[in-house]
Amino acid sequence: MESDRRTSTGSAPAIPRRLQACERCWKRKQKCDRQLPACTTCVEADAQCAPRRVPIGPTTEEGSGLSHAAVPNYVETLKRKRDELDAQFRQQRARRERDESVPGPQLSPNMETTSAVSPGESNQTPSTAPTSFSERSVQAAMGEIGFLSRNAMAEPRDETRGFPQELAMGNMVRAALVISGEDPSQSQDLCNHRRTFVTMMGPATGITKEFATPYVNRFLDHVGVMFLHIDRRKLQGEFDSYFDAHRGQPSHTKAPNSDTAFLEFKVYMAVAIGMLLSPEPGSELLATGLHAAATERLTIILEQGNCVKTLHCLWSLALYSMFSSLGGSTWHLVGLAMKKCISFRLHREPYPDSDISQEELNSRRSIFWALYVLDRTISCVMDRPFSIEDEDILVQLPVYNSTSKTVTEFDFNCHIIMHARLLSSVRSSSSRGRLYHYRNLSHWRDLPKSVKDFVPGDGALSVSIKQLTCRALTQIALLTRGTQPNGGIVRDARAVEHDVVDSCQAYINAAYSYSEQGKLAASFIDGFDLFAAGVLVTCLPSLSSLAGPPRETAIISKCTALLTTIGERFPSLKVLRKLLLALSSVAAQGAYHDPTLDELPEIISDRMQDLIQDFLRKYSVIEYIENMAPGITESSSSAGPSAAESKPTVYVLDTFPPKAIEYAKTLFNIIQPQDEEFKNWRQNARALLVRSSYVTADDIASCPNLVAISKHGVGIDKINQDACAQRGIKILNTPGANARDVAELVVALALSVARGIRSITTRQMLKPVPKETCNGLTLYQKTIGIIGMGNIGRTVAEIFRGGFDANIVAYDAYMPEDVWSHIPHTRAKTVDEVLAQADVLSVHVPLTGETRDMISYEQIRAMKPDAILINAARGGIINEADLTKALSEGYLWGAGLDCHEQEPPSHEKYEALWKNLNVISTPHIGAATSRAQLACATAAVDNLYQYLSRL
Repeated sequence: MESDRRTSTGSAPAIPRRLQACERCWKRKQKCDRQLPACTTCVEADAQCAPRRVPIGPTTEEGSGLSHAAVPNYVETLKRKRDELDAQFRQQRARRERDESVPGPQLSPNMETTSAVSPGESNQTPSTAPTSFSERSVQAAMGEIGFLSRNAMAEPRDETRGFPQELAMGNMVRAALVISGEDPSQSQDLCNHRRTFVTMMGPATGITKEFATPYVNRFLDHVGVMFLHIDRRKLQGEFDSYFDAHRGQPSHTKAPNSDTAFLEFKVYMAVAIGMLLSPEPGSELLATGLHAAATERLTIILEQGNCVKTLHCLWSLALYSMFSSLGGSTWHLVGLAMKKCISFRLHREPYPDSDISQEELNSRRSIFWALYVLDRTISCVMDRPFSIEDEDILVQLPVYNSTSKTVTEFDFNCHIIMHARLLSSVRSSSSRGRLYHYRNLSHWRDLPKSVKDFVPGDGALSVSIKQLTCRALTQIALLTRGTQPNGGIVRDARAVEHDVVDSCQAYINAAYSYSEQGKLAASFIDGFDLFAAGVLVTCLPSLSSLAGPPRETAIISKCTALLTTIGERFPSLKVLRKLLLALSSVAAQGAYHDPTLDELPEIISDRMQDLIQDFLRKYSVIEYIENMAPGITESSSSAGPSAAESKPTVYVLDTFPPKAIEYAKTLFNIIQPQDEEFKNWRQNARALLVRSSYVTADDIASCPNLVAISKHGVGIDKINQDACAQRGIKILNTPGANARDVAELVVALALSVARGIRSITTRQMLKPVPKETCNGLTLYQKTIGIIGMGNIGRTVAEIFRGGFDANIVAYDAYMPEDVWSHIPHTRAKTVDEVLAQADVLSVHVPLTGETRDMISYEQIRAMKPDAILINAARGGIINEADLTKALSEGYLWGAGLDCHEQEPPSHEKYEALWKNLNVISTPHIGAATSRAQLACATAAVDNLYQYLSRL
């Protein structure tokens, strides 16, 4: 039967074949059908099909044109070529020695020398052009070496014959797309999510041109101007032609085809990314549908084997994933794209004899540099390795083409690439020092005139420039920590420190202002950049004496508000906001007690973690003692009684948290009420720690040695201030330490009163309460009136503004006009102006002769009939009798009181007020949280120690 088969096939016309695989298939380890004049694989790849350059020996195997024994192995081939080159070298050296022994012709300076002496006969520097035989030998040897290096890493570009399909680009991209952007460590089936959205929303490809036009324009205005390969006019033309071709047709009913797949992919992704850049609600759902439609066309595009189209698709998918947690893993997509660039050899210039047109060459260069910018951005922000090092990149920038971009657009794109290369330089050569990289960055920041004219001062590109500057300074500050300033120029190092913090604040302010205009739709890259800026603003001034005094906390409030917005889209970044708030609390209170900071999240870079740990170490108890009170941390037997005698004695009149007492004992000799010595505190006390006790004029008169009283908390009304002033006794308090805790109670009281929680709870304890009988108020977008613009008032305003989109009206007779520059608000001129506008009035002033009975019957009647009154400041600021009367007459919706004239409040005194079920009363618990108590107590100890140490 075998002979019959041979007979039958022999009658067909014979196809001429080579005896061995062609050079290209052999080097790529692909199957070759050896057809002449070109094999099928080379024809499909549109590549030159050349014969092998390795000699073949005879074979004795029947029916086979080649045997393994007939082909010399690689080591033998290299050895043979080495011997041949060595023999040539010896022959040339012998011939040169013979020529040197014979006097050569004397050449005058005017004689032509180009052809007079051959390279082998000249005694000058040998020519770089080798002989034809040596050239062939070197090329063959390098070909063998190149094959050895590609042997283990060959990636066929067409991915057809002999290539494991599990590693095909289409499968790799699909794998990257199912990695959740919410948590890159977990793989989720996002394809099902996308299908669910498409099923819910319907086919997104059915959108109209009028609907999609604003999103394409947003894509071009925000993204197209940043990358070289985006041709605005070309994309706009493709957008128009797509919708013109599908006008009046249900485009989603047609299956994608090879002729229109790439055009449809570009249009879908441009519109989808434009939707993600839009802050309009619900736009992400439509973008998800378009993204799903685009990925359906990806397989067809990959099969076409066009490198520029393939890389443009990967760039679009990576960019989309930066703005959507349903877009897959940006890191993996960019990595795949860069590996494909290397596979297509886009990181190098084409061979000189290639027939690539200038337009195609520009396209190859542009898409490579676009992916390079993404790679450097992702790697620097997420602290990942680069996909390719700069020393391996030999490709040039594209040549300017007036048909694709204007001169200013082209210059701006090149400026962005220059920034990416600057980041790469900082990462790869951090040992050069901070000033070296800072000078390079200063050169980049000195924008060319064309770029200055192109970037308006208040637009999205201006925010982008500030962000890029902040990112570069962050890398310089983190990667060059610990390096000595070049030349030891301290003044220059100080300027760098100031510039880092100032630039970070400028970026946060610009992003916040842009967000307030409703224009910010941030990516997770923005989240990392904002967090890094907030950390540097918080930590750097405390860690470096060069950076000047610590910055105000207002900028951190803006930063956390932005991180809150970004965290809604990327939940894994919510931890960054929480961490930044904890760090700002440490900086404000001067003590480290928040358990959030005990273990830093893994998504923070190692360098950033080192910076935070250094910052926290400074504020830990042990480090604080070593820095502020060296030598008195602990008494030792060798020190004797002098160690104890060196500590001041402090009497503690109230109960303090145990941890605060332990801390205080490291600084003072502490005497508490349970100690025997405490009974003589009036006669002996030089310093007091108080929490809730009254210190009267008689107490002060009976303390002849008293010099300081440190109060746990803000209010000092329980201490006779006139008696202290007459004696020159210092009163210390802890403003700001419990601001967050008190502000949260204010919000809780306002919500409880607004929804009638006390009334409903009281009725429900007696019998079931039908929900139809319950009624309440909504605080969303209401007007919040705040009297007193200190730490607590500011925090209340931030919470209501950020969480309830409330309008803020504030009054303070003493604070400067710009004290709340980061909070949109109206600064009232009088208290009456606040009363007339407020839906919720919150009072945050100290109790003085001026503020006693500030809110009385007339002021309450001036308020809205459904207004809510909150007092978490001091009892006596609101006239309680007048409040009881006004409530009984129906002048307010209700009141929330955490402070009373009598504390703790009793039923006998407040029975009439409490009869109104829309009054909620608490016994001054604003700071009654474990965090606030410890923070206030520690701050009181610190304040007292610092004051006594200066005496």
